[in-house]
This record gives sequence, C-alpha cells and structure tokens, in this order.
Amino acid sequence: MWQVNETIAFDGKSYRVLFIENSYFYWFAIDDNKGFPEIAYSHDFDHRFSSALIT
Repeated sequence: MWQVNETIAFDGKSYRVLFIENSYFYWFAIDDNKGFPEIAYSHDFDHRFSSALIT
C-alpha cells in the first residue's frame, strides 16, 4: 500500500508515513507544529484509498 517516508494527502493535510506493520502504521501531519506520530489502522483506510480520498 504505502512505503516509509511516503507523503500522503488526506483530509486536506499532508502526512508522512514513519513505520508500517501488517495491520497498522504510524504517521504524522507534516504541517503540524507538534508533529506527534499517530497510529492508524490499515483496515480503516482501505476503503478511503480505493475511493481516492487519499492520494
């Protein structure tokens, strides 16, 4: 799906992928002042990716 260090546009923000595991990944909002990593679960994004909501 994605690769480490890839930039993803989602919900009007740019995110960078930090770590990928089988069912989840860590990413952070590039333009955020704090830029803390957040966990995201792959199954939550499968539909959004296929619907072109994530680029």
